[in-house]
Amino acid sequence: MEKLSYEEALRKYINLEDALKYMPIIIQHSVSVHYLQFTMGGLTAYEMLVNLKQKVALSDYVAMIDLQNQYRLLLAPPPKQALEAWIDKWEDIYRKGIKRNLPEVMTQSPHFNFLDAIEDIFPRFYIANLPLVFEKRRQEVVDFTELLDRFRKSVRIHLALQGKLLDGHSTFAEIFQGEEMANKEEKPSNAEWKSQKEEMAKR
Repeated sequence: MEKLSYEEALRKYINLEDALKYMPIIIQHSVSVHYLQFTMGGLTAYEMLVNLKQKVALSDYVAMIDLQNQYRLLLAPPPKQALEAWIDKWEDIYRKGIKRNLPEVMTQSPHFNFLDAIEDIFPRFYIANLPLVFEKRRQEVVDFTELLDRFRKSVRIHLALQGKLLDGHSTFAEIFQGEEMANKEEKPSNAEWKSQKEEMAKR
């Protein structure tokens, strides 16, 4: 290993000293305005980094809890709300969950949870798409966002056939009115339903 001369070692030390001197300024210029308050008060670079780590970690934890709560609210279909908005919310929470490694969306849980939520509204869609989720022999299960798109199309077609699609918009209130949708679609008996689920689970 080459030995540094006294002048070179001194120059290197001065450069390091300058870097440490300007480190607090660099940190303050690299954080968002929201976190800037945690770098004030003549703190050293180390103290700033400790503060920021604690605050950011707390914010991430709170954001994760909030995301989990929003996900749980989607497990049941909200009556008398815009169906399109509800589907969009599913997609929004799913995408955010993927970015944050939310446990609820890292497996096939969203597929099952979503299908369970629309089971009584669109039993035919439920029956047609459940096998795609249960099919364990496939290399890839249908992507969750693709499943949402399929449901969007099914809803629009169903409402268009009923003459209820106005300017591309519909409401849950229309769908639930008189339990029209559930009654018009033939739903298997409980025994048949259970048998179908058990059969799909064995695949």
